[in-house]
Amino acid sequence: FKNAEALQRSATLTTVLLDKTATLTEGKPKVVNFEPYGDPAQIKQVTYALESKLNHPLAVCLSEFCGVGSVTAEDVEYVVGTGARGKVNPKTYFLGNERVFGDQPPTQSQTDALERAKAWSQEGKTVLFLWDGACVLAVFALADTLKEGSAAAVKAMDGLGLETYMLTGDNRDCAEHIAAQAGICAEHVYAEVLPEDKLAAVKE
Repeated sequence: FKNAEALQRSATLTTVLLDKTATLTEGKPKVVNFEPYGDPAQIKQVTYALESKLNHPLAVCLSEFCGVGSVTAEDVEYVVGTGARGKVNPKTYFLGNERVFGDQPPTQSQTDALERAKAWSQEGKTVLFLWDGACVLAVFALADTLKEGSAAAVKAMDGLGLETYMLTGDNRDCAEHIAAQAGICAEHVYAEVLPEDKLAAVKE
């Protein structure tokens, strides 16, 4: 609590909104599935070149999984709510969620990758795609475990008559899987949200 007033006002709470990553979960994801569409070693090199430039938890996880590479990336940036974008020799690559594909009609490689991704998402995994603007080069599935005590905390808040919600940038399949483990109903899940969407949810 930042001050005594906030502590006092907590007695009147009716609703609690929880972030998923590092609040309900450990916030230490690991790569549990890797589906390359091409040379795995080269794909890992490109992935490391992009992700090693960022400090996002998912980027750190992918960097550790891929190992140190010999190629470098330039003009790397993190696009909020989507993922990483950067140039490697001097091709532009994207690594992130489904938003990396934009609004263009799906290619066959996208369709195949999205089918695989849906199955992994339903298991509560965060799925990321390596994309070069034309073809999907790889699909990664990352798993983050529920914190010990999260489910008990949600149950305790329910017992106090509080409505508990979960917010996450993950897709709905993954979000609902984690929420169910925590004891939060699907109707109380805000999925695929951007930072500004989280603010809107708080105001709502």
